[in-house]
Amino acid sequence: MHYPSTVEVLADEELLSSIDVLLRASHPPFDRVMTRLIDLDWRPNGQASAFILAMALFNKQYVHHREGADVVESMRLAQADVLSHPVISKVVAQTTGAAIDSAVRK
Repeated sequence: MHYPSTVEVLADEELLSSIDVLLRASHPPFDRVMTRLIDLDWRPNGQASAFILAMALFNKQYVHHREGADVVESMRLAQADVLSHPVISKVVAQTTGAAIDSAVRK
């Protein structure tokens, strides 16, 4: 069975168009969710809540970058924005550290 590489997938215009439509259409619901969470004085505290934050940030940044970049570049820029967010980078570091500790102890 052939699994397309990332490069091949990101070269498929039909797929990119569908991704673009999906991310743009999901922007208003993500915005409402984050607005409500902020109104509730929500603070991410763990992987699940950090994942919600990461999805919302990715979506927001994708739509923002899409104003001046193509779909692939917008996804790459949004990914970089998410990974550089302090809360997300802290969760990634903690998760990575825990995985390394677990592997070393075995």
